[in-house]
Amino acid sequence: MPTQRLSSEEKWKRGDDWYDNHIRPVVETEGNIGKLIQIDVELGDYEIGTDRESMAMSDRLIAKHSDAQIIEFRIGYPAISVLPFPRLKLSKSL
Repeated sequence: MPTQRLSSEEKWKRGDDWYDNHIRPVVETEGNIGKLIQIDVELGDYEIGTDRESMAMSDRLIAKHSDAQIIEFRIGYPAISVLPFPRLKLSKSL
């Protein structure tokens, strides 16, 4: 059964809670400052990567939990965005 979609405000509230209380001490290292982090706000799963890896990061989170509700921001900086999932994959036409 699909998970009820959260409002943007609720996603940020949950994401901030996960980050501040569980994730921050692990990821805020010198080597990660400036990288992107995506957090599944329901499960607390997260991915870290570069701007170029953003789509692959979300694909990995969705592979773990198809109804993932994800926020994304840059480690060590103010938030960027709530990702508008579910996302459709577009096929390339020739």
